[in-house]
Amino acid sequence: MAEIIVLGGGICGLAAGTLLARDGHEVTLLERDPAPVPATPEEAWENWERDGVSQFRLAHYLHLRGSHVIGSELPDVQEALLAADAARVDVIGRLAAVLPHLDPEPGDARLATHTARRTTLEQIFGKTADAEPRLEVRRGVTVESLLTGPGVECTPGSELEALRSRWPGLDARPLGRVERTLTHRALTLEIFAVERLSPPDGARWVTPREAETLGISAAMQAVLRHVLDDRTPPGGTSWKSSRSPRSRR
Repeated sequence: MAEIIVLGGGICGLAAGTLLARDGHEVTLLERDPAPVPATPEEAWENWERDGVSQFRLAHYLHLRGSHVIGSELPDVQEALLAADAARVDVIGRLAAVLPHLDPEPGDARLATHTARRTTLEQIFGKTADAEPRLEVRRGVTVESLLTGPGVECTPGSELEALRSRWPGLDARPLGRVERTLTHRALTLEIFAVERLSPPDGARWVTPREAETLGISAAMQAVLRHVLDDRTPPGGTSWKSSRSPRSRR
């Protein structure tokens, strides 16, 4: 079995860590916020501080697929959610209430999910994770860099080397770093100007027009426009992608 590190102790991180541990792996989960998990959902609502989750005092709607995974793979978590009065959301039933001609069909129940306070969800997932023998949750731990091999450190300053190692001969020059805060996350962006206009095989440049439809956020586009200014290479190249604009593998 593997030794696995999970970064982030939100709902997805806690669920992933728990599932991996129950599969027999040795898992360590690292979470930046230091506060321990309260004993009850009520205490979590009243006292738990989670600075890393800006929507922590709001309702949280579980994705349909996530709700199914919880029901099939983490039944104890589902039972705890129901005991804490998590509300069942019948999507088709709600539609039928306003669309009388909508007839129920077999399998509609699979589109139902649950919602609860975010504090309740994290408290239940957190207590479950804390009780898992093969899962160690370390709170108050900030990850500063990643190691990809003996003595090889991935830091914000190594992106240029990573570009050149992936595409030999690529002529890229760093333009500097940009500090931006998007929603509740602070980002440090390394910006490069790439001078070679013929991308490697299997890759092509993304034009600013295409970027508008590729899911690149307006905030990120603004950062790139601000930093690159008039230094964009000829042909409208602002940033590159090795993915097809349609497939997005």
